Amino acid sequence: MRCTTSDARLCSWRRSVQAGWSYWLAAARKGGAFGAALSGAGTTVCALCSAGAARELARAMMDAAASLGVAGRSEVVDVAVPGARVV
Repeated sequence: MRCTTSDARLCSWRRSVQAGWSYWLAAARKGGAFGAALSGAGTTVCALCSAGAARELARAMMDAAASLGVAGRSEVVDVAVPGARVV
């Protein structure tokens, strides 16, 4: 999963506009995220994790942002689509 959230071309540009990216990524990985990414122009940082780790992971990422003086909010959402399956 981590390799799918590391597009070298897009992530390098997005990291240049989001100075705190390395801190959020480190917080996400330390918190047990399967992967993390910047979304859109870099204003959204998202992480995928187990349901049991979600709230603690969100807190760790918010703490990382706060340590840089960046305000924001976190949302924990469920994946509603079950994905691929054999029928």
